[in-house]
Amino acid sequence: MDKDAGVELKFRLLDPADFERVLASLPGLPGIATEPEPGGESGAASAVEAAPAGTGAPAAVEPFVAMQVRRRSMRIATEDGGRIRVTGESGSIRVGDRTRSVCDVTLELLIGSMADLVDLATLVAEMAPMYLAVRTLDERAQDLGKGTLQDSAAPGTAGLDRRGRAVDGIRRKLRKLLREAIRRQELFLDAPDGIEELHRLRVSIRRFRALLSFLRPALPPGTYDRNQDLLRRLGRSFAPLRDLDVLLDTWEAIQATYPESDAREPSLKGLLQAERTRLETETAFALSHGSATPVFLEHWRWLNGEAPFEDEAWTDLSVAYEVPHRLKKWRKALRAGLDVLQGFDPAAVHALRIRCKKLRYVLEECAEVLPAKLRKRTERVRDLQDLLGAVFDTHRGIEVLDALTTGRRSSGIQYERGVLTGFLQYRCAELYAELAVRKRRI
Repeated sequence: MDKDAGVELKFRLLDPADFERVLASLPGLPGIATEPEPGGESGAASAVEAAPAGTGAPAAVEPFVAMQVRRRSMRIATEDGGRIRVTGESGSIRVGDRTRSVCDVTLELLIGSMADLVDLATLVAEMAPMYLAVRTLDERAQDLGKGTLQDSAAPGTAGLDRRGRAVDGIRRKLRKLLREAIRRQELFLDAPDGIEELHRLRVSIRRFRALLSFLRPALPPGTYDRNQDLLRRLGRSFAPLRDLDVLLDTWEAIQATYPESDAREPSLKGLLQAERTRLETETAFALSHGSATPVFLEHWRWLNGEAPFEDEAWTDLSVAYEVPHRLKKWRKALRAGLDVLQGFDPAAVHALRIRCKKLRYVLEECAEVLPAKLRKRTERVRDLQDLLGAVFDTHRGIEVLDALTTGRRSSGIQYERGVLTGFLQYRCAELYAELAVRKRRI
């Protein structure tokens, strides 16, 4: 059996009409032939209606779950002898009074290489608006039944073997984080007004980039720069929405203390909310139409390739040696940057924040194999990152506020802009004073 047999890539389509067209068009793709699916005719359909077992709550209070799903499948034969099963599922999931549509196309590798699967996925992704997904129908029903989205497993759960090669363990971590990023994209698109999932998607990408930085000595020339550039651009596409969200939360906190400030029309809060809605709509549209798909597929191909690493001298190093050794060097570099930080320096704070973020994420992802002394540093690094992030948010908040309000004639908005700007400047000075003390504790 091929080592990659059973690996799947799933797409979620937006329009049932596109779903039918994609399935009908697959046999006409260049270099593709279809075969009858063993065990069932091509185009066979099935329906499921069920009330699955609950999660420990009494059955009487569990919401009823109904799945009405039609399934069709076919086999694709590639030019080089690969075989891929294509399964289309359409219908709906209902949990209590909540409903989600089902419009999925799943590609499962039966025979051949991961490249065969990714090549077909790349062709399918260009046929209609769609995005990558990872959750099964049962997992979607469980998430729908919760009503509120749950956080994922804690960092470090992919497992590192102290006696194994560092690159093998970190590659497993990277695969986990890639899957997690795709899952976060799904959850955000299920409920785009729940902005927290988009923030968690950004964190998954940051964690991926931190581990990628850790692997840099083992990567072929150009691989590191290309992969980091793809992920950096994807992460930055979410940054304006995140920056605005932080600014809106800050202003709402001020208004909770001074409620009379909300009486003006038009208000700063209304302006911020309108801009947030616009950015939220644009981000959801882009992701649902596959803006992240090329990046995810590129990294899926790379992580599952035959030889994603090149430097054999580095890749033979064990987890027990290389992970603590590299992290100590990163911590030393962070402390050197903190030692030379002087006064009000937004660019230096931003650079230190990025360095601190990388150190924190690798510490968390590799916690199970680290010496106790190094593990204890994780909380301090996390606290420092939070502090540096708060400083950055004050700088960035002032920039965003200026860009949104400059030139507006409303005296109410300009007054509130002055209040919020003054608060951010005062808070920034407080944070720099705290940073001068805290930077000595890393």
